[in-house]
Amino acid sequence: MKCRIKGLLNYWAPPVILKILIFILSSRSSIQIGPQIHHIDKLYHALIYFILTLLLWRAFYYASPLFFKKRAIWFAVILTMFFGLSDEWHQSFVPLRYASIFDLVFDTIGAFMAVLVVFYWNNGNKVKEREYNKEYTA
Repeated sequence: MKCRIKGLLNYWAPPVILKILIFILSSRSSIQIGPQIHHIDKLYHALIYFILTLLLWRAFYYASPLFFKKRAIWFAVILTMFFGLSDEWHQSFVPLRYASIFDLVFDTIGAFMAVLVVFYWNNGNKVKEREYNKEYTA
């Protein structure tokens, strides 16, 4: 039981912590992160939600029942998109901030970039597994 709880925390704590950090940052009236380049915040949105999707995929894949494991990346994308939507809605209540459909679009782009990475990673592992099986079963 203790080991199971530790495993769940190991996989689910990182995406929860990142969501809390996103919520805290989006609660601030102004955020100054990095260089002041026009629309660089869109890149930040894509990058943060890319990371969030990968962390959620990892949690669903390694710490969930088989039903979730088989569909882990899609559960991660849907949860990420809903979180992005709720974050934009939350920002609409923050002074000097507003909800932006463009931010949501870049959140979604980040999530789908994670899908590409997971598919690429999974296909690479399948090729390695086939090569391993050919080499050691012949």
